[in-house]
Amino acid sequence: MIDLEQLIKKNKNVTGYRIQNIIQESFQLFFVHKNLETIRNNEVSLLKVTIYVAHDGFMGESEFQVYKAYSEAEIEEKISQAVDKAKLINNEYFELPKKDINSFESDSNFNDYSKEEIAKMTEEACFLADSFKDGSINALEIFITKNKINIKNSNGLDMTQVKYDAMVEAIPTWNGEKESVELYEQYHFNEFDARKLTEEIYDKMNAVKARYEALKPEEIGNINVLLRPTELDSLINEITHDLNFGVVYSHSNKNPIGTNLQKNALGDLLNISRVGMVKGSVNSSHFDENGTTYKDTLVVENGIVKSYWGNMKFAQYLKVEPTGNLPIAKLGLGNKSIDELKKEPYLECVSMSGIQVDLLSDYIGGEVRLGYYFDGAKIIPVTGISISARLSDVLKNMYLSKEEEVQDGYCGPKLALFKGFNIQ
Repeated sequence: MIDLEQLIKKNKNVTGYRIQNIIQESFQLFFVHKNLETIRNNEVSLLKVTIYVAHDGFMGESEFQVYKAYSEAEIEEKISQAVDKAKLINNEYFELPKKDINSFESDSNFNDYSKEEIAKMTEEACFLADSFKDGSINALEIFITKNKINIKNSNGLDMTQVKYDAMVEAIPTWNGEKESVELYEQYHFNEFDARKLTEEIYDKMNAVKARYEALKPEEIGNINVLLRPTELDSLINEITHDLNFGVVYSHSNKNPIGTNLQKNALGDLLNISRVGMVKGSVNSSHFDENGTTYKDTLVVENGIVKSYWGNMKFAQYLKVEPTGNLPIAKLGLGNKSIDELKKEPYLECVSMSGIQVDLLSDYIGGEVRLGYYFDGAKIIPVTGISISARLSDVLKNMYLSKEEEVQDGYCGPKLALFKGFNIQ
């Protein structure tokens, strides 16, 4: 068996190295309607090496992937090529993370079942929502994946963790008299909850029915706008990306520490953290790609920017402690229930083409492909409209639900109400 670390150490031009090894074991089911067409078992090993070379007061780096078919000579050649490439990179000098040895097992309830059992339970939960006369799940794909991740470096760091990721891809379809309408759903989870999964698919079945019925309204007026976790995730990530060490180091961040993001606020105040672990989030992790153990960080408190966050390289440049590349944005909850947020007329954005958030131009907006318009008496599905506003205006008129949702890299209110959007 080839000793990769010894091969790297043989090259005297190498200052340091990092080895990332990910082993993925996956069980997959593929359905057309409710007919199981394909079953797959898959195991993939991803081995990536980063070579660091100190030269002329700089630190250069270059990476390459190692395949099982490589011989020792081929790997040595890759190392030599990486050294040459790293010498062309003039990054400010930095040190690799110090020695740290740890191993973390997942606390997911996936541990209680085999991948095949989880896939079967996922299948049953999804098809339980397939109960509409004119609608169906046209296609369903289920991927149950176990990831074992190991990071090593030349300082003796050796970090290992086990993570699970279940992914459902579904095509809900509505077959009406006029036409057939399809939506695409991709849903990730690492805690099995049959009820929650069925509700998620059922919500998408209702959405595809609404999309079939939806019409472009003549006029709505500038009423309350309700955003769901997908759009809230984009908003919060844009705000926190501006506070990343790398953005601060490049002098391109808009909001330095002490900035009030919600001047003259009338609604709920922003409390945002970047964190490593949230129960149920597939982004949860104990350490980042450099092996840095995460340090949860409150970046915005009561609407005021409090701190920055980021990886070990830019932390050294800024002469601060690294937090790691924290993978989850956590938004504090509000005091109102979803029912309270829906008392007045509103437009709930169910599906958007992708909300655009621009801190520099103070803009937020996007196309609403499907919305639920409540006129005060009934809910009407609508399409073909757009929303836009000054970001600063809607942030100070924001009301957050007290119900929580965890979705990928977002943890926070399940719904948020904003006043001040223009609806066209």
